[in-house]
Amino acid sequence: MVKSAVRVFAILRFIAARSGGSVHSDVAQALAIPRGSLTALLSDLRDLGYVTFDAKTRRYELGPEILTLSNAYLRNLNIVGIGEAILRDIFSELREITSLVIAKDTVVVKVCEYAAPDPLAHHIHVGESGPMHATAGGKAILAHLPPSVRDDILNRMEFRVFTDKTIRSKAVLAKELKMIRMGNMSFCREEHHQGMISVALPVFNAEEQPIAAITVTTPTVRYSRTHEKRVERVLRGGTGRLSARLGSRSDLSREFALAD
Repeated sequence: MVKSAVRVFAILRFIAARSGGSVHSDVAQALAIPRGSLTALLSDLRDLGYVTFDAKTRRYELGPEILTLSNAYLRNLNIVGIGEAILRDIFSELREITSLVIAKDTVVVKVCEYAAPDPLAHHIHVGESGPMHATAGGKAILAHLPPSVRDDILNRMEFRVFTDKTIRSKAVLAKELKMIRMGNMSFCREEHHQGMISVALPVFNAEEQPIAAITVTTPTVRYSRTHEKRVERVLRGGTGRLSARLGSRSDLSREFALAD
């Protein structure tokens, strides 16, 4: 591989992972890139619009051209086109934030969403990523991955803490994933955003691999056991429909699929 190309992607990933951007010295030290080489690469990325630079804070952040690339990726992702109508149906019935996420290494990326304006709601938006260990969608996908793949992700996972309820260890997460594999919904109970509860179920493809998850997110103040039962019924129906459209014939899909 070409060293400069590898460094460019490493730089972008490093900056993307840090809220508020990064200063030159942090990038150089973390990625072991000589300062002169890093300066040249960052200059090129600025000229192309892939990073921005704040002269006051001396921090680099992702630029608008990143969004152009991500939007092109999302437009061409077939599952979005197939799943959009199903998400719309779920949202129409529940009137809660309804999202479709896909896995990317140790995070999930939101690729489609239906939501009404809500001053109580705090959540990631389309194109943004969230950690698997602190999102309902991430847990739903992770739980149903092949054991070797799941173990590899768990071993590389950074258990970043977002709230006082965030899972902080591999052992605790593994125990929760075992319960999810038994057919339970996955939950995120204020683990990523304070005051928000999310539930999710996986979406399977023709190879019976969990390639996505549908998540429903509700402010804690509106959450109840009655609401949870209603969400589960609608969510199981929606994920069953989408899995079936993608070729899955698993019991999980067939049992809860709703008629089109």
